[in-house]
Amino acid sequence: MNKLLLPLLIASMFANAEVTTAVGEYKFGPDTSETSACAFAESIAKENAILKVTGESLSTFTIENCKEAKCDIQKDVISDSSGYIKSIIEKNVQTGKALGHNKCTVVIRADVGTIDNPIKFKLDNTEFYFNEGDEVVISGSSNKQGLVLAFLFADGIYHLIDGSMIATSPGNFMLPSTKENRLIAYLPQNKLQSKELLTVLFIENDDRHYEIKHKYNKVELENLLNSVPVQKRKVINNHVYIMKRGNTI
Repeated sequence: MNKLLLPLLIASMFANAEVTTAVGEYKFGPDTSETSACAFAESIAKENAILKVTGESLSTFTIENCKEAKCDIQKDVISDSSGYIKSIIEKNVQTGKALGHNKCTVVIRADVGTIDNPIKFKLDNTEFYFNEGDEVVISGSSNKQGLVLAFLFADGIYHLIDGSMIATSPGNFMLPSTKENRLIAYLPQNKLQSKELLTVLFIENDDRHYEIKHKYNKVELENLLNSVPVQKRKVINNHVYIMKRGNTI
């Protein structure tokens, strides 16, 4: 009898599933291989399949890092959703040209499962536009007690910029958590504007202990995220736009 308990609990979390069809397209130039482009297109198709079933927006971003004439496009996967792909039933991949670009189109028929997450975690602002030198404030709320961690993604590294505890249910938070930890928008040298990725992680209070570092690469932050039970965490991603005073996007 006890041996059946854990599988039954897991099944109750991931009980809902729906089969749907979705399309993903990715245009690419000579610096991107067809294999990579089709992998991006399939990833987009999976996101669209989840979106069709859950009706939510996914917090995922494509980040382009350029050095001289070459650009490395990478998919940021530090994200959260109430849906997931259980299996790909059918997949069709086609490549061709569109408006002077190469294009890969992936059509999938997928079995999408949904997750019942009781955490209601949100930010007060969904758009972050700052002039260089502005003071940055990040605030929000949760229906659960827990830890809020804010990271800024730059040069392949997630930098912890501040953290705070939400001590009541429901409760609010504000970063910076103290007057001494002021957050100031700054630009890289010789830049007129920049677009950065802000990742905010909420971990609900429980008996587990998590060792938090000041810097994570993508794999390390994924490992931290995966160490937290799915119903005990929420992730929100937003772009942060910083401009030189007098400049416009």
